[in-house]
Amino acid sequence: MKELNIYKKLKNSSLIFVTIAVFSYSFYPSAMLSIVLGLFLGLTIICNLQNFNYKNITGKRALFFLSTSWVFCICISIIYSENKSYGLVIGQRYFNIIIIITTFLFFFPKEFLKYKSYIYLSFVISNVLFALYIYYKAILVIEQTCFPEIYYSGLSEKLSFVFNKPNHIILSCFEIEYHHSFLLHKVYNGMHYLFAILLSIEMLFEKKNILRYLLLTPTILLFICLILYQFSVLNLFLLIVLVPSFVFIKLKASLKFVFRAISIWVFFGIIITQLYPGISQNKIATSQIEPALNLVKKTLFGSQNKNIDERFDINQANLHLIKEKPLFGYGIGDVQIELNRYYSSKIKTSGTFKTILDKELNSHNNYAFLWLSGGILCVILFFLGFGYFFYLSIRNQNWLFFFFLIIIFVNMLTENILSRINGILFFSLFTGLFLISSQQSQPS
Repeated sequence: MKELNIYKKLKNSSLIFVTIAVFSYSFYPSAMLSIVLGLFLGLTIICNLQNFNYKNITGKRALFFLSTSWVFCICISIIYSENKSYGLVIGQRYFNIIIIITTFLFFFPKEFLKYKSYIYLSFVISNVLFALYIYYKAILVIEQTCFPEIYYSGLSEKLSFVFNKPNHIILSCFEIEYHHSFLLHKVYNGMHYLFAILLSIEMLFEKKNILRYLLLTPTILLFICLILYQFSVLNLFLLIVLVPSFVFIKLKASLKFVFRAISIWVFFGIIITQLYPGISQNKIATSQIEPALNLVKKTLFGSQNKNIDERFDINQANLHLIKEKPLFGYGIGDVQIELNRYYSSKIKTSGTFKTILDKELNSHNNYAFLWLSGGILCVILFFLGFGYFFYLSIRNQNWLFFFFLIIIFVNMLTENILSRINGILFFSLFTGLFLISSQQSQPS
């Protein structure tokens, strides 16, 4: 009996450790991601295989279908892709969603949900470490290469120099001069920072004590600064809308509804203006906001603007290709080939397409990518699943899940979020965790 208890404690400790480790993926170089994910999936399935039964399959079959059917559709499209080798590479990434969701639904112990705060904290801390490490290494690299004039400056002067330079200039220099395997992408990083803010707020309201306030409040301010500095337009917009809204929901509506709402928005507005003074005069800000606004204007109203985001032309390519094969798409392996072919055919009509072709830009719209890969059925199945997730989050009043879905949903409009392993992990790990939380909320 004693040996059995020791084994059980060791097993549970190991599972908790690998769970916390896999949710800390933001700080791992790409080579480590598959190792940590493999450990999490392998240990969770092996240690809980004895608890698996067919009743679980019957009870969760509909949820499993809604969560993963669109991924099966994507994988099937490899069959009719001409470039099957590339299709297998991309398809394998998407297939991770099926494996992760399966692991959470059928093998992850529900009693581990009591450790949710540790899981949330691991994600927050990993993003803090990632940001500190990247900018620390960036300063060491740029002071010896692109900007030697700051080599003999003090730390505060170096930081001031870095944060007065556009983020893409600092990180471009860093990436050219220093080889690494981290994902430096303002959209993916912005999503992580934004959700880390929401997780921090959730933890503050979950258990109010002075230590949490002392640790998490500066962490929230750090992530706000990073989102402002990296200037991902969509995530900046989501920051301004979602964070005050989430705080308000956590405070809970009362007779002072209007006063609280106005107070939160005013307070958050003051923080933004203090952390990023002169945002309206900032050349980098306006250089990114104006093309994005022109993209919206031209898409909705057909207005003609010279300074417009290149995503407009990419979306025109997406729309043209979708019209050519709306039912089954081109197969996941051939989407980029077809896009490049379209870009090439339009070089003479628009100079933007030459730039797009040189960079071999993808669809920059995950919904369009799903349609181009697996056809209209794939998109319908995805929206059915996503719609059900929204329903679950609202029914269970799981607002953290609800806001997470909004972050994913909006960012998929402008990026192929699920075509990179970091996006896959962000989407599937938290979706899996929230789904079993929703299952636990249901009456037995």
